[in-house]
Amino acid sequence: QQLFDSSNKEFEDGDVLFVAHRMKLKGKVGPKFTVGGREITMSISKSGFNSWKEGKPLRNGLVFATSFMYERFMLMINDAVVAITGRNYFFPNKPKEFHQECAKYCRCAMM
Repeated sequence: QQLFDSSNKEFEDGDVLFVAHRMKLKGKVGPKFTVGGREITMSISKSGFNSWKEGKPLRNGLVFATSFMYERFMLMINDAVVAITGRNYFFPNKPKEFHQECAKYCRCAMM
């Protein structure tokens, strides 16, 4: 959880972003959002992995591929939002320099 809540410019543990598709992770993983006055933690990759069923490799492969592609699609949308607004809303506590770097990358990537 500290990855998304941190106020440090650098990531403490970016690896958690890459293993959530294939490993059970302790605690709540993902950014927090307030919806209707209620705080929720959302992770597309963790939701996909939690849908796996033991002994169902074909189903699990399909769930993995679908959730992975959906997450990539959502990241593309997020890049567009960051490029336009200059802020990465998944990391609200990060300093201004972090958001400036993200925005610069996203703007270059969209060209």
